[in-house]
Amino acid sequence: MSSDMPVVIAHVQPEEARDAFLWHQGFSSANDHLFPRTLEEYDQFAENRQLRCARDDDGNYLGFCYHRQDEETLEWELGGVMVGVQQRGKSLGLILLSVTLGDLLIDSSPLDEGQWVISHVVEGNPMPRGLLTTHLKFKHRKELVIPGHMLPGLHTQDDGNVHGDEFEMTVPETLCSLANWCDDWTGTLRDGTPAEIELREPNARTVGRGFQGNGGRARITDRTFGNALAYNDFGDSPRHERRNA
Repeated sequence: MSSDMPVVIAHVQPEEARDAFLWHQGFSSANDHLFPRTLEEYDQFAENRQLRCARDDDGNYLGFCYHRQDEETLEWELGGVMVGVQQRGKSLGLILLSVTLGDLLIDSSPLDEGQWVISHVVEGNPMPRGLLTTHLKFKHRKELVIPGHMLPGLHTQDDGNVHGDEFEMTVPETLCSLANWCDDWTGTLRDGTPAEIELREPNARTVGRGFQGNGGRARITDRTFGNALAYNDFGDSPRHERRNA
């Protein structure tokens, strides 16, 4: 990858879902801390604009992250963060998590609907824990112990169960942290590689508040999500104050 060519963070388009799934399949088969999703799920993620990827200038995938809604609880899960081994240590994981969370908050307005945002991490997987709790200000909600046969492909302990933890977003801490991340965005990865974050067909509520149009595609400015979060004014809801009391 040329040092002067940007890494691009973009939505996976429906026609790209199969290639994205194959990358995920290869990654998850070698990593039992990541739940292996199906091709049908990846098709749905891409169709609903719920799947983000990082690509190099040759179009090679470097990482992914998605958000999805639980049909029973209606809670939204931020998950599936993957970064290729050769790309680790460059802040790609944090970028993917932050942008995917911003997509979720802006496009689906879960807090306005009284729906919470959570994330699951399997025991023995430290990287996403630090990103969630230190950088995005999620807090620990509960420990999880689930029979291994219900989560095939994930690491099981000697008792045959998958052990992990559930984290939840906090208001206003997570929102402030996300807005601050936008303010601090320099357009580069940690190693200095240029990076662009693309937003296609932005939600109408955010047009003109941080987006710069470019033929139906928009590139992030320093305050794209920060302005959108302020515009939606998530943090002032009495419901959110009660939720974190």
